[in-house]
Amino acid sequence: MSQTAKTTGAAGGNAKPDGATSGAATANKGRGGYGRGHSRPPRTSKAAFKGATEGLEALIYDDGPGSESKFVRNQESLAEHAARELDNPEIMTQVVKELKAWAPPNRTVPSRTEKVTQPDGSEKEVTVDDDLYKLYISLHLEDVKEDRKLAKRVAKDMGRLYGIIIGQCTDPMRSRLEQYVDENTNEGWDVISSKLDPVALLRAIKCIMYGREKRDYTALAILGQLKAVTNARQNGTPIDEYHKNFRSTVEAAKAIGIPNFVFGPIKELRRSTGI
Repeated sequence: MSQTAKTTGAAGGNAKPDGATSGAATANKGRGGYGRGHSRPPRTSKAAFKGATEGLEALIYDDGPGSESKFVRNQESLAEHAARELDNPEIMTQVVKELKAWAPPNRTVPSRTEKVTQPDGSEKEVTVDDDLYKLYISLHLEDVKEDRKLAKRVAKDMGRLYGIIIGQCTDPMRSRLEQYVDENTNEGWDVISSKLDPVALLRAIKCIMYGREKRDYTALAILGQLKAVTNARQNGTPIDEYHKNFRSTVEAAKAIGIPNFVFGPIKELRRSTGI
């Protein structure tokens, strides 16, 4: 047999065409077709949601885990923002904290008569002097005028506040809001959005984040919040921020009906276990 034939026979039918991959090399690829020494391309993750308002990027209304505590912290941040940025800080801070709409004073027209204390201590109703009564009316009308001006400024702030809040809502939260119906007023998203009502919006968000579309709290929800209080740890967080977050967690637990007397034993447990 010629040398050429021997060489061909050695390679035999086992020879692979140029560019072919051996079975071992193919096996090394594994799933996805990446062999040893070949790094997978980096996975692209969805960008984390950030709030639309500058300075409030971390204030997010979502319906994920720990939503109750997040809502309490969000309210604190929103109130601070209202105090800094809106034209009527005192009123708007109160609106956020109390979740109640502001209303101007209910002023009544001055009476034409008034009670005057007599020398013997008794009271007598007398008619107010014409000139004095004109002064009362003038002051009253001036107060009403100022109330109307203030009401316009507050209405503008309420619209701005609504825009801020909705800009901090994730897409899942917006979807939930569109399905929301207030069980007391029977008003839904169409009414809330048409009125640009920040108080109704915050109440709806609170109901969703607290799981209160229904008023019942399941045992699982209560146990979950108790667990959050019991297991809260600093984990390198600055002490002031940790205390703030912990207070928010406790307030969220109280908000779903956990009574105050429960927190004493939890405090002792945390102390004894070094949490």
